Amino acid sequence: MYRIAICEDDSKAAIHLQKMCNEILRKKDITHKIEIFKSADTLSNFLQKDASAFHLLLLDIAMDGTSGMEFARQLRRRKNLVSIIFVTAYEDYLLDGYDVQPIQYLLKPVSHKKLSEAIHIDLQRNYTAKNILLKSGSKHLSLEYKQVIFIESMNHTLLIHSTDKTHPVYMSLTKAQNLFPASHFARCHKSYLVNMDWIADISRTSLSLKNGETLPVGRSHQLQLQKDFIRFLTHF
Repeated sequence: MYRIAICEDDSKAAIHLQKMCNEILRKKDITHKIEIFKSADTLSNFLQKDASAFHLLLLDIAMDGTSGMEFARQLRRRKNLVSIIFVTAYEDYLLDGYDVQPIQYLLKPVSHKKLSEAIHIDLQRNYTAKNILLKSGSKHLSLEYKQVIFIESMNHTLLIHSTDKTHPVYMSLTKAQNLFPASHFARCHKSYLVNMDWIADISRTSLSLKNGETLPVGRSHQLQLQKDFIRFLTHF
């Protein structure tokens, strides 16, 4: 679950940010939780109890009490590398604070597009799992998901076709689908899960892969596959 903390002393602004974050993450099919804090001190106390409670912080820079900028520097001094997006109404702050390595600065009023782009950067850099751990017989197999082209179900065995070889794995295709990121993998047929980064084109009954192979497209999966692929092309 992707967890975000919004630290903003203006309640209306905080709720608006929360609403936009919800819309962005739902569109990406990312399971998430968003909490609002009215001050940096309150959030600081929360993180002192659980330093890894959040993946991303949206920090208003100018707040009563401890500013968002000073709070970010406190976190870095405590060796907390949580991702940070600064939110500010003042352009003067845009040249400050790069020592804390924020993902982005967003000017108020925050645009939906700019917020989506900033969250997307963090998801790509820090949240999306790069490797999938699978059990193959008595051994454990670690695969970088981007190297997997497609997964085929055959005789109670999965054949994971990657860029280097085909790996047999004993599990259901549904379980494999839950392990691989939905942002990149889509079901095209009852027996196939495909990495959308490898799709060259899609027709009503089949899809062509960039390596020249062809996979079937099941009638019951056709519409959802098209939706997943359009979302993939839009956001990646």
